Amino acid sequence: MWQLSTIVFIILNISQCFVMNSPKIYKIVGPEILLYGSKEAVTLDCQFHTNETTDLTIKWYFNDTSHLVYRWKPPNKPQAFGIFKKQFDLSHVASNNPSSQYRALHIKNPTPFMSGKYICAVTNRFSEDRMTHSMTIYETEKKSNLILDRLKNNTIVNIIYKIEGVYPYPKLELFAANRLLNSTSKITKMDDSLYKGVASALIKTNTLDTTVEIIGRMEIPEANYVHIQREIFYRDPNPYNQNFEINNDQRRITPALILILISLFISWGVIRYG
Repeated sequence: MWQLSTIVFIILNISQCFVMNSPKIYKIVGPEILLYGSKEAVTLDCQFHTNETTDLTIKWYFNDTSHLVYRWKPPNKPQAFGIFKKQFDLSHVASNNPSSQYRALHIKNPTPFMSGKYICAVTNRFSEDRMTHSMTIYETEKKSNLILDRLKNNTIVNIIYKIEGVYPYPKLELFAANRLLNSTSKITKMDDSLYKGVASALIKTNTLDTTVEIIGRMEIPEANYVHIQREIFYRDPNPYNQNFEINNDQRRITPALILILISLFISWGVIRYG
């Protein structure tokens, strides 16, 4: 019969063997936030160490482990899978070590729809280690517009803020004199899967100062991106513009005025030349 101390010794040695030879991922090096179009390619480098290379396999998953996008089992060539496979550069070398040279995921022309969680899994005959890296590829607004529409004889102003062509999902807010307004917003997907949105608020003009700054604010929380559009609202119509319009009307030459001028010119000629 084995003594208890012998059994404990064996268990400890087996455990130590597993620990020493199991793969360990230290970190994934790569961008977390990226503006679409700012880089031709990005690299997610899964940096790991292992003493045991038997049955070594490096895998990359997208969002969850049911979506395998990349696999490399030395000494074979790496493989790509899924809808993004044409954008993975399988010739990219991340290390001179034959056991880790193709550990990285090199993405060509990354698009906003490649935003998500990338899971690196390193496996050998002893165990597996995993690490997740989140990457957001955002797209800024293609169009934006802030409209101040006077209603009901200037008693109400309808504030409308529109944006188009952003990714990922945006948040819209309206402000008057730095005060957050109670607004309604609607965000929808466009045909190209980018987002468009509109926020609106109705404000009584008598609650505003004579001159107030109106702000439309769009935020993409996942990208730490903010777009702000400003307009100055004058509570009372501008008297200078009104006077200018009156003067223009007064200066307009009408057909009746032309006839009067012609008659005066003829009368002047008759009197002068008899």
